[in-house]
Amino acid sequence: MSRGRLAFVALSAALLVGVTAGGWIAAASREDAAGEDSFYRYLSVFSEVFSLVRQAYVDETDSAALLQAAMDGAVDALDPFVNFTMGRTF
Repeated sequence: MSRGRLAFVALSAALLVGVTAGGWIAAASREDAAGEDSFYRYLSVFSEVFSLVRQAYVDETDSAALLQAAMDGAVDALDPFVNFTMGRTF
């Protein structure tokens, strides 16, 4: 076998191993993300609710005000004495 062919076969084998390993790692991470307490699941629910409120609300809503109200509600649910500021100063 010539030197060029040997280099091509070695490079192809290394690339094949890398792509296969990457596929296995990606599949494993998707299985982990599919769990019930997945951050991505909660983020998906928040995103869906956010877009539904913006679309279905009677008046046009400001996205920044809507996010601030969502954060205030989330923090208030954790502890009623906590104050969250998002770019605002008091």
